Amino acid sequence: MLSFDRIPPLPAGTEGEVNVVVDTPRGSRNKVKWDEALGVFTLSHVLTAGAVFPFDFGFVPGTCAEDGDAIDVLVLMEEPSFTGCLVSARLIGGIEAEQMQGERTFRNDRLLAVASQSRLYADVYDRGDLPPMLISEIENFFVSYNAMRDRMFRPTGRFGATQAMAAIRAGMRNVWKSRGAHRMTPRNTICLWFDKDAEEAARFYAATFPDSEVTAVHTAPSEYSGGKKGDVLTVQFTVLGIPCLGLNGGPVFPHSEAFSFQVATDDQQETDRYWDAIVGNGGAESQCGWCKDRWGISWQIIPRVLTDALASGGEEARRAFDAMMPMTKIDAAAIEAARRG
Repeated sequence: MLSFDRIPPLPAGTEGEVNVVVDTPRGSRNKVKWDEALGVFTLSHVLTAGAVFPFDFGFVPGTCAEDGDAIDVLVLMEEPSFTGCLVSARLIGGIEAEQMQGERTFRNDRLLAVASQSRLYADVYDRGDLPPMLISEIENFFVSYNAMRDRMFRPTGRFGATQAMAAIRAGMRNVWKSRGAHRMTPRNTICLWFDKDAEEAARFYAATFPDSEVTAVHTAPSEYSGGKKGDVLTVQFTVLGIPCLGLNGGPVFPHSEAFSFQVATDDQQETDRYWDAIVGNGGAESQCGWCKDRWGISWQIIPRVLTDALASGGEEARRAFDAMMPMTKIDAAAIEAARRG
């Protein structure tokens, strides 16, 4: 029996990409759906005459959305693939929406991605890189598609690549929780040494960054060198989906710039929000997008425009690099202007 359990949601060695199993190819009137119980793809329904899927439509294995199914993704690429094809796709954003089915109303966002190997969409990294009319047409397709089945689909907003990845990680956590605590323990966790403020730091991170939360607080079962029985000893939390453990071990090992979190931002507003939160809470500014929080942990708040410019190479990368060097907080507009020359 066919199974997708062994396919990870996120391809190894990539950033911002997901694995998508295509169920319904572009141009098809036949809506195909994966039947996990049977281990086969089945025909769900047929669209009305003239209606076809605008791009390949599939799901991310190892995730669970609010409706109980795997998270759906519309994958943009030049030609249709086929049912069951595994596509590595770069998330670019999504359509925020509510769906009404009978008396039930629930969140049912539609994530957008481009095939990693696409040539036509090679320069698309965020929904803002697509023509607004194309996104409107995709929204209209999902509205009419659901209307065919007597369901209301109401778009309520749009979001970028960062929020799309946060939705994927939330869907991954839903699966971990449903499979039991023994499956929730990640194989790799970042352990951060604190003097005594691990819980305070973890709650600040959870309040500042999306896809972040405090999951457990453990106290010392007995006396130890850094404290007494009942003191907070460890705190389990996630930062932007990354599993972390805060350890209150005393002032022996201070933090340094040898370790830092690098946060990719979609625009200047998001850059300002994270930077101001960290620096304004007793942190300190540094150079080239680096800052340090009040507990001594370093952060790189880096707009994607800078990352893309440096990756482009040649004169474009040199101009962006030269513009970045005197900056403290990164000015995305100045980087973009330098990139253009």
